Amino acid sequence: LGFGRLRGFVVNALGDAVAYRRAPTGGRSVYDDVHDRMHAHLRALRAALGDVDAPVVVVAHSLGSVIASDYLW
Repeated sequence: LGFGRLRGFVVNALGDAVAYRRAPTGGRSVYDDVHDRMHAHLRALRAALGDVDAPVVVVAHSLGSVIASDYLW
């Protein structure tokens, strides 16, 4: 397996997870941006439901389950 093929595999297979977990380098992190977006969508959902408490079921897979777990934690 050549370096180019190995690098391509790592970037394609792990790039999203690495970007999500990477510490910010002077600006906001992808982690914060993703969590802000989740918060905004949940607030919009609550508003659409009449601003009442209601159960929410989160269905996620792979990196989505990691993001959902991190957000809920």
